Amino acid sequence: MGLFTREDNDSRLDEMASLARSMNASFEAEDDSGIIKLLKDFNIYASWNNKQKIKHVIKLDDAFLETRLLVFDHYVTKHANNARVLEKQTAYFIQSKKWVLPEILMQPEDLFQKIAHFFGGQDINFTTHPEFSRNYRLKGDPDLIDNTFNHDVLNFFTVERDWTMEALNYYLLFYKKKQLIDPQNIKKDITNLTNLLKYFEAESLDLGI
Repeated sequence: MGLFTREDNDSRLDEMASLARSMNASFEAEDDSGIIKLLKDFNIYASWNNKQKIKHVIKLDDAFLETRLLVFDHYVTKHANNARVLEKQTAYFIQSKKWVLPEILMQPEDLFQKIAHFFGGQDINFTTHPEFSRNYRLKGDPDLIDNTFNHDVLNFFTVERDWTMEALNYYLLFYKKKQLIDPQNIKKDITNLTNLLKYFEAESLDLGI
């Protein structure tokens, strides 16, 4: 069985290319910019084998070339019960010179996450935002996390569910595991994430970065 199905190669390609044109963004059918190499320090890459590929890349830069947003589909082949399984998800990968963020991993808190926490795994909670803490498992340096996850950030993810977020220095990565986002919803996600970026930038300024 091949890595990509015909529908992945055809209709998804056309839809993502059309979306890029509607946003006056650049588009790459394949990862021609070496994005996969940038992901090697992130959990999204480390948790999977090397049979992975990035396709349908939409690239947006701000007017001052300080922030770049990449939207792409990430495919990986896993082996389960002697069969190959194709998993796919849309990711939003942001690089900005406006911040330096601590290492962060935020994941939806499912049963496996709760079990890991029970056996001593880290989970940073906020008494001011109990619903956020019920929905997400958060890992990182507690002091730096406390500075980064301000009231606005916590409110954002209290409303926005099911996101995995990874942060490292100048990079932020968002995705919903095993979900290809409908192109009609990608514009909405970009608007929401752009608003979220303002909160991170404000915290960087507060920390003297």
